This record gives sequence, C-alpha cells and structure tokens, in this order.
Amino acid sequence: MRRTLSPTLAIIVLALAAALQASQARESVTVAGEVFGPDGVPASGVPVWAVYSSVEHARAVAETVTADAGRFSVQLTVNDPFEPVALIARMESLGDFVEILPGQQALMQLRPPVTVHKGIVQDTDGYPVRDAVVAVPAYVTTQGYHAIALSPLLPNLYTTSTGADGRFELPDFGTHPSNCIKVSGDRYAPLAYCYQAAGTTPEASVVVLRPGSGLTGRVIHEGLPIAGVTVLARPRDGQANPGRAEAVTDANGRYQLHSVGPGTFNVLVRPMGDLLAPAVEGIIVAEGELEEVRDITLVPCGVIRGRAVDAVTRLPIAGISFVTQSTANPSSGSSPGVVYTDGEGRFELAALPGMTRFTMGSGWLRGNVYRGLAEKAEVQVAEGQVTDGVELRVEPWITTRHDEAVPAGREDLTLSVELLNGAERISAYEPIAAVVELTNVSEKPVVASLPGSPRTRIQVRDAGGRLVAVTPRPVFTTRGSNYSTSLQPHETKSDTLVLSDLYDFGRPGEYQVRFQQLESTCYSPLLAECTVEVVVSPFDEDRLRTRIGELFGAPAKNCRLLWSIRHDLALPYLEKMAYMWQPERSFDSIRRIDTDASGQLLADLRARNDKVGEAARMWAQRPARPRIRDIPWVLPPTQ
Repeated sequence: MRRTLSPTLAIIVLALAAALQASQARESVTVAGEVFGPDGVPASGVPVWAVYSSVEHARAVAETVTADAGRFSVQLTVNDPFEPVALIARMESLGDFVEILPGQQALMQLRPPVTVHKGIVQDTDGYPVRDAVVAVPAYVTTQGYHAIALSPLLPNLYTTSTGADGRFELPDFGTHPSNCIKVSGDRYAPLAYCYQAAGTTPEASVVVLRPGSGLTGRVIHEGLPIAGVTVLARPRDGQANPGRAEAVTDANGRYQLHSVGPGTFNVLVRPMGDLLAPAVEGIIVAEGELEEVRDITLVPCGVIRGRAVDAVTRLPIAGISFVTQSTANPSSGSSPGVVYTDGEGRFELAALPGMTRFTMGSGWLRGNVYRGLAEKAEVQVAEGQVTDGVELRVEPWITTRHDEAVPAGREDLTLSVELLNGAERISAYEPIAAVVELTNVSEKPVVASLPGSPRTRIQVRDAGGRLVAVTPRPVFTTRGSNYSTSLQPHETKSDTLVLSDLYDFGRPGEYQVRFQQLESTCYSPLLAECTVEVVVSPFDEDRLRTRIGELFGAPAKNCRLLWSIRHDLALPYLEKMAYMWQPERSFDSIRRIDTDASGQLLADLRARNDKVGEAARMWAQRPARPRIRDIPWVLPPTQ
C-alpha cells in the first residue's frame, strides 16, 4: 500500500533533502590579494567584495576590508572550487575589478572612472521612478565582453539606484567609455538605453520605463503545493531585451515572476532534493500583463554521474563545464545552469527522464584550452535511476601533440631570473635587462599553454612597499590562437626582458622585482614565481653617458635597452636611431622621456622635409597607447 505524505510533512522532507544536497556540494576556498591606491601606495581600509564570476553576478559571497599594507583575505564557501571569483574594490570615486581563480593572488589598483553616466528615470506618465537599478550592460573580462546582471543590493562598480527624484549618477570603471546603460525597476520592463554618441553622458536625457509584465503559477508534487522551490523565467533565444526573473514558492506553492518585458518565456525550476520538473515552454506574455502558467509538477528525476578526460592524455579534467540539453525541455537549453567537474574530473547532475545530450561549455575557463567533445555524448535517463560511469572525452586545442606530457602544475616548474651586466647595483636611469628561465624540475614531461614567448608578469616595489610599476593585467581572448608548449624533464625555456621598459629606476633606493610566470589561458593561472633585489645609487651622469655610448655602438639586439632609457642624455642617440632603423620606436622612446627637451625634439622631427619628418608626422596622428610588450603601463610618480 502506498502512503501519501501530508502537505506539511512533504514540504519538510523536500526542504531537508535540498539542504542536505546543497551542504554536500559546497566547499571552502580562500581568495587573497593586495589593493593599491592610484599612486601605488598600499591602501588600507578599502572594502572588497567577492562575487561569483560566471553565475550572473547574482550576489556577494563574501566581503572584507583591506588591512595594513593593503592586504586582504576572504574565505568563500562555494558550490564549485573551480568557479572564477570576481573581486570588486571600491572607495569613494575610485575602484577596480578583477577575475581570478581561487588560490590565485589578486593585485588590484584603485583608479578613477573613465566616464560618469548621469540621467533621470521616469514612467510613461512622467513621474520619477525611485529605486530603479541602473547598470553598465557589459564589462571587459579575460574572455571579452559579457553581459552582467548585478543585484541592486550589492555595492559594486557597475550599478547604482535612482533617488526619490529618479536621478542617478553611475561611475563607469570599464576600460573604454560606454554609451549604453541597462535600467530596470520593480514592476517595470527592463530597458537597454543608448545615447546618440559613444562617450557622451546623458545628463539631460530622460529614460522612460514601461509597465512590466509577469508570470504567476503554482508548483505541486503528487497534487500537493510545495513551498521553497526556486522558479526561473528565461526568455526564448533571439529576443531583444525581455529580461529574466526568479522567485521562490510560498506556503501555497505559488510564485510570481515580475519585472519582465513582453516576449516569449520558458519557466523552469531548480532541482529540489531528488525532484525536478519539465519546463513550461513558449509562454507568450503581453506588455503589462500577468500571465497565468499551468501547474508545474515535480517528478522523481534521474542522476547522471561520470567524469571528463583529456582525449589525448586520458587524464581527468578538473573544473571544465558542460551544457546539457534534455528532450523534456527542447527549447530551454541548459537552464537553469551548467555542470562543472570537480578536482578529479567527476560530475553529477539531476536529469529529467528522457535523453540528455552533453556539449562542452567554455573550453577556455580552467587553465587549459579544449576544442570540444571528441564524440557525441547522449545518456538515456529513467525516473529514479542512477546512470554511472559516463565518460566525456574532451579534445584539447593544441598545435602539436604531446602524447606523454601531462598538464604542468606549480610543483613541476620553477622560475629563475638573472640580471644582466651586473644590474643588481646600478645608478639612476641605467637600463636593466634580465633573462627569465622556466624549468621543468619534475621527472616527467609536462605541457603548458604558453605564447611564442613566455607570458611573465612583473611587479616593481620600492623599499616602503609602494607598487611603483606593474605590467598590464593579462587579457586572454578566445579569438586568438593558443600555443601549447611541452618541456621535457629538466628542460629550460628562457626569454630576455627589458625591465627599464617597465620602470625607469630613476629614484635611488632598494627595489624588489617580482616575476610571475602565467599560463596563456583564461584567468592566467600562475605557474611559478621568483623575486630579485635591485639597488639604485644616485644619478651618475658620466656613467649613464658611457653606458648609452656602449649601447649605441653595440649590435642591433641591444636597441631595446637604448630605447628604454628615460633621460635627456639619450635624446641625441635616439634622434640618430630614427634615421637608422624603425623610426617609430625612437619616436615612442623620445615621447616617454616626457621633458621639455624631448617635446622640442619631436616637434623638430615633425618639421623636417625628409622621410623621418614624414614618418614623425604620420606617427603623431596615432593614439598614444603603447604596445603592451614594449611599453608596459607605469604608475604616475609620487609628487
């Protein structure tokens, strides 16, 4: 005889099952880093928020305040230890944003906004809309442009709320000024609003929100209403901006999804214990209407367990994502989420009865680059059935095969640095070059994603701990090609870097230079690091003049050292080099010296009626953005 639970007992059992399932999946990770002011001085007392990076930025998972020396550390309880974490630092009108993997060290620097969005939000009757949320609709991450949906409760760099008069003021901390904002409000349809010209501010513009639409309905199991179920409204693909919504069912199993625009939606639920429900798809919602949705019925789901492996090495892949498509939800895609593998490459997900098809999510997320699944992956799921042993073979995106190599870990590699020509002790403004060597210290061949020359991040700090210079934050684009490099046991790969391209070392004192070897994949995982000390003595004009003369008469490979010197003594030699080889490089170097004499020399070169003068005039029309490899970003000097 089958017994039916009372409504109250059914709710309690389902809630306990969901809580137990959630607690078993969550893990603790630590995220630490440093925050510096615009002048490079470590900034204490700065609020730092940590939010999930690829889960819609829905909420803060932790927050802290920087201590002495600008350091911070937060402990996060996360569903996925491989989930990238977005860190937001904000103080007054300054801020910064980075995305890292747990376990990496964050380096953040407060900076002013590139622009400030201003305006007023009104309804269709001309009344101001209070507490409307205004957000920058996109931001630049290590994977390019991504839409953001930030909670109005989360203080951050990308959202603000209107006041009683409907006015807003939103600093934009992106890399480039945006001419679009995203506006939403309770019971209003969301709106993407763009100005007429990029880079302008909408101080005189009025943003009008139209009445919002909504969906309402009930979630049941065996005919009984179920409380505490998360219900999601997701728009069908191909619609402009209908928005999305989320709600939790009440004691009567009812939900209301508000503040969406007119459009076609699918309504889904998140798994609750061992129960799931097919989506209600293709619901058409008119403007300003609250559409009634038929009952959503929870049913026992199946479970799929398996692991992902590299199709070449056959080793498990940790932290990679997969998109699932069920025949029960033909138009809902992977909603309400994707599945990630754990540290051993294993995964588990609840699935509706029927066929579930796997495709790879982003292959650029977890420190390795993958092309896609090597073969079709489909699993037949039955109600209440556990399907174990599913293996997803993932093809790596590599230019050469490394059949015996395994992905490099931090314990496999060491980084060493040798400063050339006795550069441990120099006088002010002398050029510095270093040979950086990455060595496989293990007894097995390893493979790492590296570009044509190793990607090395450099930080320069003075004796007081002030960050005086740092190479630009790595940005990895999926549109670029990847290069996979193997290192045999005890093999070394090296590169020569000109440190004075990064910082002029014009102030006497002791400096600490930190080198970090980063992998050329999204979020730039750290492979190895080391530190060297540089002592700079007071400026010695004769010594610098002698060094410049040596470099000018040396082979062409030393041109980069001469180009890196930032002192007026180098100007006559740079002028001559403009006539010898790559005049644009000499023009860049002259401009970087940034003195009255260098400015006058550039003006004189532009006035000449020869090939160098023509090149100088064409060069002057280009923007002053330096190339990352040759002229890294440098902090302004302390006054």
